[in-house]
Amino acid sequence: MLFRSQEIATDALETLLKNRLIEKGDIKEHYVQLTDIIKSFWSQIYDAPISEMTTDEAIQYITLKKNNTTVISAAMQVFQTSDLIKFAKHSVSPDVHQECISLARHIINTYSANERDRRNEI
Repeated sequence: MLFRSQEIATDALETLLKNRLIEKGDIKEHYVQLTDIIKSFWSQIYDAPISEMTTDEAIQYITLKKNNTTVISAAMQVFQTSDLIKFAKHSVSPDVHQECISLARHIINTYSANERDRRNEI
């Protein structure tokens, strides 16, 4: 289940980038989709309605489920940036956009790496 969820999330992230929403000026939609990708990934691997949760609720839920401060920190950074853009009409530099994509990849790939490590221990 995890590897399929990772594949779906990775494909969705690549599609988001191919759509070039930031270059088209639709920055808010880019961040709506970016956070949806992460939340959908978590919803699938935890079989929980994380997609329907607010940022704070999602972070609290993941904090309880995942004992990995780098994933939680990465998620907080992406979600906080996203919320600023979506709700406060905040603007950020291209470097911040790129960092959020890198953090999203880190979130998705960390779960996969941890699962491989667990399977190798068995």
